[in-house]
Amino acid sequence: MKTPNKTLIGLATAVAVVGPMVPKTVTVNINTPPALVAESKTCNIVSMIIDDKGKRYCEYRCGTRMILQPATDNYCESTIRDPIK
Repeated sequence: MKTPNKTLIGLATAVAVVGPMVPKTVTVNINTPPALVAESKTCNIVSMIIDDKGKRYCEYRCGTRMILQPATDNYCESTIRDPIK
């Protein structure tokens, strides 16, 4: 009969020493992110800008972003939908 390997004896000793310290039950908490809520993102008009050639642009604020769009028929809508959303 062969004698046990030194690594096997060391592993068995480590398990015997650490075994009583390991908790009997392990609790795993998985935090799921909150459900995504669909929101209609609208942008409000801030100003109308006219360049040196007479072309008109509408400046909108979408949250923290600013969007500059050419005016259609020299008119700016008061609100638009966020093009990124």
